[in-house]
Amino acid sequence: TVGNSLEETVGMLTAMVETTRSASKSSRGLTQISTRLIQTLDDASSTGEKLRGIYEGLGVEIYDSNGQLKSSFDILSQLAEHWNDLSENEQKYIALTSSGANQINNFTALMNNFDKAIEATETAYMSAGSAAQENERYMQSINAQVTLLQASFERLVLGNGGLEAFVISSLKLANAVGIDRVVVADPF
Repeated sequence: TVGNSLEETVGMLTAMVETTRSASKSSRGLTQISTRLIQTLDDASSTGEKLRGIYEGLGVEIYDSNGQLKSSFDILSQLAEHWNDLSENEQKYIALTSSGANQINNFTALMNNFDKAIEATETAYMSAGSAAQENERYMQSINAQVTLLQASFERLVLGNGGLEAFVISSLKLANAVGIDRVVVADPF
């Protein structure tokens, strides 16, 4: 969806699915909502024009200081601040314009439950940090195991009584018994 982090997208889907009980329909709804928000960039789009008017009328800023469209999460979180102050007819009109007739239930579910979207987003951000820390511990553990393996291999090859000592002793034995050349047979 438009400019959202994975966590924000998960947050909005969580809020929608909690009401609609359909992840696939909620996902399509969120895609449709974002697609319609993109239409605000097209001056020739009647839907874009209507949405710009709605959001400007509510004081919702849809563009950042550089004139770029804000993320759908940012736009809808601003709209959510006004949502309960709107009449039922205003909510229906905004929902229809923002999502289209087929996704109006998903849009309404999101707006009526946007506090859950924010809560789920915060939880997802905290979980991501926890997962990163756990991954760091795991990688440190792997690195420590690799270092130990390398040290063990070096002791095997170079250490007292290691592979090097075995080869030298074998060659000395071969010379002592008069073998001029050691031939290693190819087992294949």
